[in-house]
Amino acid sequence: MRVTSVRMDESKLHRLDALAKTMGQSRGQVIGEAVDRFIEYHEWFLDAVETGIRDADAGRIVAPEDVKAAFAAWGVDVG
Repeated sequence: MRVTSVRMDESKLHRLDALAKTMGQSRGQVIGEAVDRFIEYHEWFLDAVETGIRDADAGRIVAPEDVKAAFAAWGVDVG
């Protein structure tokens, strides 16, 4: 495992330390978990965008009126 450093303002550092204490974890553990979640989310998001682009390029799209009808069936007014 390699070591890196992060700069943050005092206010954020105090909040981080308070959270770590409440969770019974070290500052490094909390930061590591946050970075893991950040990476996982953005990998998922970018994959979903690429899948959507491929689907659109292949003509697999839903007409806007069909989307509105589906939301209306759930009682959501999309205007």
